[in-house]
Order: sequence, then C-alpha cells, then structure tokens
Amino acid sequence: MKLPCEHRCLGGVQCFSLHDSTIIDLPMHFAVYLLPQARQRVVPALFYLAPA
Repeated sequence: MKLPCEHRCLGGVQCFSLHDSTIIDLPMHFAVYLLPQARQRVVPALFYLAPA
C-alpha cells in the first residue's frame, strides 16, 4: 500500500492511499477522513473506495 498524499481538511486530515486489489485485479484508491478529535480518542472514520 502506498500513501501518496495527506491533506489537512476542516480541522481533520484527509489521507489518500493506493493499493493493488487482488479481487478486481486493478489498482484501487483508498481515502480516509479523520476527524480532528481522532488525535485524542477513538472516533468514527469515513472511508471511500474507488477504482484508480
């Protein structure tokens, strides 16, 4: 898995990564938005998957 970029967004962090999917045999982008509170405690995260 590669972590090509990470951006601060709305007080939190938007992380993007890329991995090779063995299920669909294509690269997939994987994005996670972490709320600002994620630095202090466990909070929900929003995941988004899309083909590259």
